Amino acid sequence: MQVFAYYTPKKKLLSVKALEGRDKGRIVMHVDQLQLKNVEFTTRGKTDPRVGAVGELVAVWGAELAPHLANSTVEHLAIGKFWHPLKASIGVYYSHKQRRFTGVDGKAVTKAARVQLDNVHVIAEQVE
Repeated sequence: MQVFAYYTPKKKLLSVKALEGRDKGRIVMHVDQLQLKNVEFTTRGKTDPRVGAVGELVAVWGAELAPHLANSTVEHLAIGKFWHPLKASIGVYYSHKQRRFTGVDGKAVTKAARVQLDNVHVIAEQVE
């Protein structure tokens, strides 16, 4: 499932919005951690911009599923399942001053093969 994931300070959790399927455009869950693949870092929204990552949802931990959630939305999702650690990973953060995502080396980051997100860290593998 293709999603947009971003941090929600009020809940101190990551919000996950579906970008396809029956629940497209809706927040389908709040999670402690998640893993995405084929990721693009982006900012979405006009009146209340959200900084986050768009990608294919692979696994989630500490999920609060929305009551309206369709079974088809999560049927192939690993919930609380063991995952393979990221290889050759780097930390990524959003620089408000530069208005872009950057690696710890200061280079701009727009895409990654896989990303592990929680409410503090963004760890990416094979970044561009």
